[in-house]
Amino acid sequence: MSGVAAAVPLLWVLCLAIPSEGETLRFRRIFEGPNRWLCGLVQVNSGTLCAVDSNYNEVVCFDKRGSNVVRFGGAGQGPGRMQYPASIALAGHDTMLVLDMDNFRVQLFRPDGSYISEFRFGFVSDAMAVIDKNTVVLNGPSEGAIAIKYSLDGRRLGRLGELVPSTLGYPDRPLKGPVAAMNRAYFASTKDRGLVVAFQFMPLVQVLNADGTLRWRRRLTGPSVEELTRVFWRDPGAPRAKSSKRIDGVQFARVITCVNVTPSQHILVGMANRTIVVLNKKGEQVGLLDCRRAVTLEPQALFHDGKFLYVAPPGEVLVTEEPLWLK
Repeated sequence: MSGVAAAVPLLWVLCLAIPSEGETLRFRRIFEGPNRWLCGLVQVNSGTLCAVDSNYNEVVCFDKRGSNVVRFGGAGQGPGRMQYPASIALAGHDTMLVLDMDNFRVQLFRPDGSYISEFRFGFVSDAMAVIDKNTVVLNGPSEGAIAIKYSLDGRRLGRLGELVPSTLGYPDRPLKGPVAAMNRAYFASTKDRGLVVAFQFMPLVQVLNADGTLRWRRRLTGPSVEELTRVFWRDPGAPRAKSSKRIDGVQFARVITCVNVTPSQHILVGMANRTIVVLNKKGEQVGLLDCRRAVTLEPQALFHDGKFLYVAPPGEVLVTEEPLWLK
């Protein structure tokens, strides 16, 4: 794995925290790259962040200043190569997993980027999480469940979570269409082996226990969410969708674009209108970060290291200049 130093100019941007009395957060850009599409942000050690770049078919790692950039991967089908990597996760401190979407496999790497092994699956999956150091979950609604469980050596361990009806996300608007597509979701894991499920096409978040039982479910609310609902349903006068996705044979406007869990076990839900909904570990909606002044495109990845918030819209990574404490 070779290193390439990156000189990134600082750019100050603003993010309004709501409803905290109009508090304004200052952001600076630490990483920038034309056509970069970074999905997922994980911390492989105390000072290094890594993400998959779906456009460039590689993993990109950098320190928290955006320096000491290293990359590995590249387009292809052989070991260590990738074709539209869609998600990244950690199994312990010494194993990095990459969901190699178009090659229908998960690849395992050491933190230095050296290839370890891989396992394959036979369905379309675009999200992944590790719920303990030995169990990987892939979103697989076409297989009849929210997630499919695998061991790190590729043994299929079964299904996790039942598919949900679209009326849970849109109680007053039943959708006549494919159930599987509406159950596409982004994943994150909690410290106590819970799986956070943030549905891509509904304002709906739930947490499943490791055995697949429901811990809690929350339909997101508020003016920002209602705006996205109008966009999804193409209501008269609604803005045109800026974030849509074609998968499972249909094309829908995305509502949720990413999710992550903080060290304090708050859940950060990135929305397609460039807001971030904050939930506590009980599923209560406790805040909203409105980043529409800071970024022009929806966040594809979020990360909070216990002190600072990192946001990755297409083409860049931003970090708060001041600590963001979540209560």
